Amino acid sequence: MAGAGVRLFTAGSILTAQQVNEYLMDQAVCVFNDSASRDAAFGGVGEPALSEGRIAYLKSDDTLYLYTGSAWVEVQSGIPGTAGQVVVYDSSGDPIAQTLSGDVTINSSGVTAIGSGVIVNADINASAAIAHSKLTNITAGSVLLGNASNVPTATALSGDVTVTSSGVTAIASGVIVNADINAAAAIDKTKISGTAITAADTGTVTSTMILDGTILNADINASAGIALSKLATSTSSQLASIISDETGSGALVFGTSPTITPAAGTVTNAHDGAGYMGMPQVSVTSGGRTLAATDAGKHIYVTTNNSQAIAIPANGTTAFPIGTTIVVVVGNGITGTTVTITTDTLRLANSSSTGTRSIASNGMGTLLKINTTEWILSGNGVT
Repeated sequence: MAGAGVRLFTAGSILTAQQVNEYLMDQAVCVFNDSASRDAAFGGVGEPALSEGRIAYLKSDDTLYLYTGSAWVEVQSGIPGTAGQVVVYDSSGDPIAQTLSGDVTINSSGVTAIGSGVIVNADINASAAIAHSKLTNITAGSVLLGNASNVPTATALSGDVTVTSSGVTAIASGVIVNADINAAAAIDKTKISGTAITAADTGTVTSTMILDGTILNADINASAGIALSKLATSTSSQLASIISDETGSGALVFGTSPTITPAAGTVTNAHDGAGYMGMPQVSVTSGGRTLAATDAGKHIYVTTNNSQAIAIPANGTTAFPIGTTIVVVVGNGITGTTVTITTDTLRLANSSSTGTRSIASNGMGTLLKINTTEWILSGNGVT
C-alpha cells in the first residue's frame, strides 16, 4: 500500500511479492493514457487497492495527479490564476488564487491601493500628526465648525466678533452691552467718553453728561418735589393731553370759584360727572337693545312694536358704575316693550317685586343702579 515508506534490502535478502507491491508498485509513479484507464487499474480482481498517497501521470493532459484518499487532485508547480490575484487558503485548507477586494486592492505589479472613502477615525494612529497642509483648502478667515448635522464645515465668523485669515479677532462696533462687562472690570475713568468725572474727581454727574431728551418719567423720584417754576408754560391743549384721570376719581382744581365754560359735547362719566346738557337719545326700532356703557345718562326711545326688550347685562359683562341712570321711553301706540335683566337683580320702585318689567305706550321708566348687581326701575306706565 502507498505510504509504506522505504526499506533497506541487504545482501542475501529474499524479496517477497508483498514487499514488491508495498515498496515498489504502490509507491511508484504510474503512467496512464487518461483518467479512465487510471481509474480502471485499481480495485478490481488482481488489481491493487486505491490508497492515499498514490501518484499517477496522465499522458492525455501531461499532468501529474495525487490521490488524497477521496479524490485525484492535480499536482502543480504553482496555483493558476489571473493577473493581480494572490494565493490564499480556502476553508478546506487548500491554496487558491483570489482577487483582493475591500479597502485595499493590488495589481499584477504588486502595487496596492487604498479604496476611496474607506479610511475612518479608528484607522488613524493617535500620534499620526497629519500635517495641516494635507487638509483641503477653505476660505481665508473661516473656521471649522460643526453644522446642524454635526459635520465639520468651513464657516466665516459673523456677529459680535469676527476673525481674519491672520487670526486677528475684532469686536464689532456698538455690540458691547452692560451685561458683557464684568462687575469687577474696574474700567479706568479715562476710558469713558465725555466729561465723566468732575475736575475734583468726586464722581458727581454733571448736566453735560446727560444726553438731551433721555430723561423719562421713571427716572424722576416720586418725592423729587420739582418746582412748578421749572416746568415750561403749557397751552390748554397741552394740559388736556397730560390729564389722564377724566374717567377716574381724581380732582382738578383750577382756582377759587372759577368760571368754566363747557365745550360742545358730553362728559364721558355721565353717572357722576357734570352730565350732558340734556339726555341724548338712543333710538330702538327693531331687535331690542342690550344696554352698553355708552348709554349711561341717555334715554332709550322705543319707536316700533315687535316686543322690543331692553336688556340690562350682568355686572360681570358690563360694569356700570353705581349711580348710573338710564331712562326708557316708549313711543305713542307702541306695545310689548319690556325691561329685562340677565343675572343681576331688577327691583320695581315702591314694591318688593323683582325681575322683568313692562312699560306701556307713552310710558317712561328711569333705571338707576343702586348696588354692584342691583338696579331699581320707576316711572309712569311701568308694571
